This record gives sequence, C-alpha cells and structure tokens, in this order.
Amino acid sequence: MYLELASRAGASALKYDYKRKWFYISPKAKWKATIGLTFMTLQFIFGLVRCIGMDRENVYQFNVCVAFTFAALLPITAYLSQVFQAEDIAKLGNAMNEYATIYRDNWVETYNTETLLAADPLFLLARVFCLGSMGYFLFGAFLVYFWEDVPVFWISMVPKNTKNYRLIFYCFLIYGTYGYFLIPVVIVVLILFTMAFSALMIPIHYTEFNVKLPSSRHTTFPEFRSVAHLPTEYRKAELLHLYSMKVWGIYILPFQVLAMQFVLYTNFVLIRNWDHLGALTRSLLLCWTIAIQIFWYFVLHVGGHFYLYAKANRDSWKFMVVKDSWEAKYMSKFRKSTRPLGIGHQGYFIIKPLSVLKFFKGVVKGTIRVLLTIK
Repeated sequence: MYLELASRAGASALKYDYKRKWFYISPKAKWKATIGLTFMTLQFIFGLVRCIGMDRENVYQFNVCVAFTFAALLPITAYLSQVFQAEDIAKLGNAMNEYATIYRDNWVETYNTETLLAADPLFLLARVFCLGSMGYFLFGAFLVYFWEDVPVFWISMVPKNTKNYRLIFYCFLIYGTYGYFLIPVVIVVLILFTMAFSALMIPIHYTEFNVKLPSSRHTTFPEFRSVAHLPTEYRKAELLHLYSMKVWGIYILPFQVLAMQFVLYTNFVLIRNWDHLGALTRSLLLCWTIAIQIFWYFVLHVGGHFYLYAKANRDSWKFMVVKDSWEAKYMSKFRKSTRPLGIGHQGYFIIKPLSVLKFFKGVVKGTIRVLLTIK
C-alpha cells in the first residue's frame, strides 16, 4: 500500500502485484520518479546558487540556507537508486521472494504464517517509519507557510508588491507541500526495502550457518548444516547478498560521508544560532540531526554485527561433523574459498564492528571543534 502511494506520487518507480507477488517497473511510475528527481535536483541547484551569491555578513541566514540546501542531498541520493537502479531493485525483490519461499518450504521446521523469520518486530518498525514520514510531511507542509522569505526558495525572489502575489504564494505552498511529501516517502521506501532484506537474511546469517550453536537456536532441519547441503545453501544466500550489495552497497560510503558532514554542520548551525532560530526551525534542525544519527548508528551497529557473525560462521565450519576425510577436505577447501560477508562495497568500504565507534568519535570530535571555533 505504501509503495503504491509512493509510485503514484512520483517517489518510486516500482510497483507490486499482490496476486502474482511480483515487483515490476511501471513506465508511468518511472517517469514520475524522474520528474521527482529533477524537481529535487533543481531545488538543490537553485539553493546552492543562492547560497553562493548571499551576503556572508548575514551569518545566521547563510547558515540556515546552507543547512536547508545540504538536506536536499539526502532525498536526491535515495532517488538515484529509484530512477537508475529500479530494474535491479525489482529483480532483487523478486529474488528475495523466491528465495524465502524455497527456503521456508525446504528447510524451516515450524512456520507461522503470521511471522516470517524476524519480520514481526521489523514490521512494527516499518509501520513507525510509514507513520513518521506522514508526520514529517504534515510538519514540513506547516512550516512552508512561514518560509516565503528564506532565500533558498524561489518565492523569495518575487517582490511582495507583485500583482497577484497571493496567488503566486499559494502556488509556492503547493510546491513546498509536494516537496515535503516526496522527501520522507522516497527515503522510507528505500528503508523499507532494506528492512525486508534484513528480515529475511539476518536471522539466517546469524544462526542457521553456524554449526556450533545449540540445536535449540536453529529453526531449520539438522540436514541444513550437513556437508551435502550447507555449501549449496550458503552460496545461494551469498549470491543474494552480493547482488543486494551491488544495488545498495555503492551508497554506503557516500552516505557515511554525507551523514557525518550534515550532522556536523547542523550541530554548528544549532549551536551558533540557537538564540536566533525560531522554535519551528530549531525543531526541524534538531529532528534532522537526531534522526540521521540514530538511523546511521543503527545501520553501523547491525553492519558490524553482521560482519562478526560472518566470521563466526566460517570458523564454525571447522567443527562440522563429517563422515570421512574426503568430506573434511571438501569443507576445508569450501571454507577457504569464501570470505566473510559484509555490508558495503567490496574493496572500498565494509562496515565493521569499529565503524560505529569511529562515526561516533567523528561526531563528538567535530562538535567539540565547533564549540572551540565559536569561542
């Protein structure tokens, strides 16, 4: 339902056929998503040009405008995958559905149709994201009414004594309201896809491929962790994971840099201009910096644990029960042929256990430098 709303509004090129349980690309939805990306990009370019041409003596206004322009990069980044990788995302979604069905039918001992793997708590979290995006939309649409003088918006270039200014202002309200609908929706659509992938892969990765765990921790038949089946099943999961990283992994490092710089600059604007900021603008900036930090800390935390469990899985295969020396040799070679799975882009950046501490250290260190600079 949320994906249907997003595709109709121009926040996603994907649609879902509930009867066939199949993701597909709608040309009309992709065209709308391209319009949405163009809309966001033009707003970013306009804001950037206005920031460059602003009077630097008005430090407060300049800082706020840069923060608003900087924030536009987040939905643009989410839009890139929706427009330029829509086919890959649809293929990944369909592969996930097929893999989940085969895995459940072949290996899961007990299956509750109301809860798929770890999807139950993630489903509740997904509902929170969906409701939160609507709350952000309503809050942003309310704020647009007070932003006619903010230089990064085109309405600020229209003199107030212009004929029919009120009609032009109403057009700006529609423009701003639509923008504040697209921003959270396109980001949440991307988050929902990653959550669906996590609900499927993380439980399998954390427990089912580790032969040292007690049987009570496993949800699959014992034969799943045998020499005859585990290598094949692991390769299936590995291929699905690598394909997902081909789609999303390339954005991990840019988003890490973007999140760090945005949080630092937003903290700088809040600290330096706290007494001059209005209550609503202050609330919005606080919402941005807190939400991005919480979200990225969570991603880094999960990614770090994912990497640790990947190493633990490989190490556990040394203790797999084998029938003879041939099986022992086979598993030894198989273990050496694999590498720990990680979240990120292989060869450039993989999230590891210390990544969350490094990010936290960067935020704290950068904020302290801001305080020292202001003093």
